[in-house]
Amino acid sequence: MPRRLGSDLGLGVTQLTLELDRGAVAPGEQVTGTVAAPEGGRSRAVTVALRFCERGGSFSAVATSSPAGVLHQGDLPAGWSAPFAIALPPDAPPGLRTPHGELWWEVEARSDELGPDAVERRPVEVVTAPSTAS
Repeated sequence: MPRRLGSDLGLGVTQLTLELDRGAVAPGEQVTGTVAAPEGGRSRAVTVALRFCERGGSFSAVATSSPAGVLHQGDLPAGWSAPFAIALPPDAPPGLRTPHGELWWEVEARSDELGPDAVERRPVEVVTAPSTAS
């Protein structure tokens, strides 16, 4: 079994899971889901944010980020989970992929830890009409 960075230092690298309630969301709707740490772990804080990202050629960047705030502060007990909701901006453009670059939306959950942070990301598809899926 491969060892995770930080485990040799006793840093207790946390494993997060990130589940979205829906993968497709219309501008102005809420992106909702749950962040969890099934095994718990050492953490200073867990945050979640909706990010609009871009990549092209030799660069990648986060063009804008909308944080949902701090979901938890301090170490995470086993079985910890928390729901979140972040509004997709009403003027949010859909993702785009070309041979020269890409634009996309994603949700990022992050556990701020001593050493490398635990991070999970999930893509969010932006659709032009309000979704009727539940």
